[in-house]
Amino acid sequence: MSLGVLTREITKPVPLRLASGIVNPDAIGFSRAPLHQAAGRETGQDRRRDHWLVSTPTHILMIATGRDQRGVQQRLWVLDRATRAHIEIAPTRPRDAMGSLPQGPETGPIRVHSLDLDISIDEVPGGTRLRVYGSRVQLDLRVGRPLNQQSLGTVVSHDNRSFDYVLSDLARPVSGRLAIDGRWEALAPESTWAVHNYSHGCHRRDLEEVRAEATGIGILASDSSVHRLGIRLGAGSGFLVDGVLAYDASTAQSERLEDGRIRLHGPRFELSFTPLSDAPADARGERRANVGLFAGWIEQEPGARFTVSGLTGWLSLPDAPTTTR
Repeated sequence: MSLGVLTREITKPVPLRLASGIVNPDAIGFSRAPLHQAAGRETGQDRRRDHWLVSTPTHILMIATGRDQRGVQQRLWVLDRATRAHIEIAPTRPRDAMGSLPQGPETGPIRVHSLDLDISIDEVPGGTRLRVYGSRVQLDLRVGRPLNQQSLGTVVSHDNRSFDYVLSDLARPVSGRLAIDGRWEALAPESTWAVHNYSHGCHRRDLEEVRAEATGIGILASDSSVHRLGIRLGAGSGFLVDGVLAYDASTAQSERLEDGRIRLHGPRFELSFTPLSDAPADARGERRANVGLFAGWIEQEPGARFTVSGLTGWLSLPDAPTTTR
């Protein structure tokens, strides 16, 4: 089964695997809702990740949980925007964390606990509740789910038994409170945003593509109106404007600039990424990235170009070197 181009839209529920355990050919493509279902026989190579990026006026937070053949993992990372200082909390050894993750996105509670960190994630009416208790960081957040908001799900197959499924829920408003070293801060949904990324894969693969997600506010160039934006670059490019997804099957190209920024471009976007800090690894301690700010423009459709400035997100690049100018 070939990698294929993700041009086929999935519009009804479909299992990721057939009963025999091989990848379901009908699952390969993209969706605007969480339609892919865990089914069939799983293997010891299966891995699941549940990852949140929360952008507040003062901090950037990443909350990651995961499960694979080594057991359950967890990680919390917080960046102070003003000082660029960061806090990272994660178990120091495999299997130091205990807990459970559901088989699909938003299908059940997440509970992952260790000596230094407790993470609880629950689906509640109208959204998701995130509770985290660490030695220096505590938070209790409600992540809203706007009515009729779309998401971007993609499934790529590498052979008949390996695949990568990623579901990105972009630009969700956040309210609640956050404490750093005992100092509590109230968060307002007008200025606090979250990206939720759930992934399910079988067999490990090397990073082969630009991957990025960002969230924030953009301006429509034609009338200067303000809109809620979410961006995902990876296996296909997705642009969420006020809850409506525009999808482009082409992948992003990257170019390192001499001033330290990274240029990202494709048929429907031209962006520059300014790193603020190295981001944390994922829950397993792998795939390091950068956290920073995106600026430039995206095009939801011909003639609907949005100017973006200061969208908060993360970026991972392929191991292969990119051009520099």
